[in-house]
Amino acid sequence: MRTDGVPVTPRMIQVMALEMAIDAGIEERAFIASWSWLQGFKRRFKPTLRARTRIGQDTQGDGDKVLATFAARVAQVVRDNNIDVVYNADQTAVNFEYLSTKTLNAKGEHTIWVKCSGKTKDRATAMVMADSTGKKYP
Repeated sequence: MRTDGVPVTPRMIQVMALEMAIDAGIEERAFIASWSWLQGFKRRFKPTLRARTRIGQDTQGDGDKVLATFAARVAQVVRDNNIDVVYNADQTAVNFEYLSTKTLNAKGEHTIWVKCSGKTKDRATAMVMADSTGKKYP
């Protein structure tokens, strides 16, 4: 699973061990993948729980295929139901104050102070809407 980029938790290791035991024909009462079993597993194989440092995405080709399939499905639904206008709405966060994560400062300083109004995490939600004719709604 890790080679596929899927995060693996200790609980997932226990569940997979139980599934493998069932596949191997071991009775449920004989193996329960307990907490102490998991500790022994971690001592033997020395896996570590790490924070993610990178997030991968599908390739552009994969996204293009999914987009083409979705667009064809929407077009088919529009034709089948004689729909004239398709509406689309979405919500997005609008911050009251935006502060850049970087600033120019003298070289070598370790603490960089930036003044702000204290509203850096406060935000409102804006909903935008348009239709397939190109009309935008307030």
